[in-house]
Amino acid sequence: DLLLDAVALLRDRGIDVEAEMVGDVFPGYEWYETELRDRSAELGLSDRISFAGFQSSVWPALARADVAVVPSRSDESFGNVVIEAALSGRPVVVADHSGLREASSGLEAAIRIRPDDPAALADGLARVMDEWPIFRQAAMRDAQFAQEQYSPVTYQRRMADAMTEPASAER
Repeated sequence: DLLLDAVALLRDRGIDVEAEMVGDVFPGYEWYETELRDRSAELGLSDRISFAGFQSSVWPALARADVAVVPSRSDESFGNVVIEAALSGRPVVVADHSGLREASSGLEAAIRIRPDDPAALADGLARVMDEWPIFRQAAMRDAQFAQEQYSPVTYQRRMADAMTEPASAER
């Protein structure tokens, strides 16, 4: 719903944007998807918002995107979507809290916004559009950074190093 409101704000500012919402609701929360679709129609965004639903792989959706948006309201242990966006070379506009802050740390093309604030989300997206060449180059650097920091090979090496370190003498 935050993304819907942000897209409406951008449209009202004369900025032409489209958004694809990727993901599905948990069983028992189908009412929320219905509310999102109704809200999209109410705001007159039916031609600007698409609902992709569950996708077994996020990579094709990221390949279609110019910018990734992670506007979570609730705390997250770690923002995997942020890392996936970085690995895809996409700027990301992300809520500034908990695991999302941690995941976006070190990313040049990440804009952290106040959580639960559609105007801040719209402002973040507008900034990426206004400074597109800068954000695009930064996102390419972020892809390299994310690959170095979060690749399976890096994870395996760090785990192996941790497992071979001598145990502390103090127990």
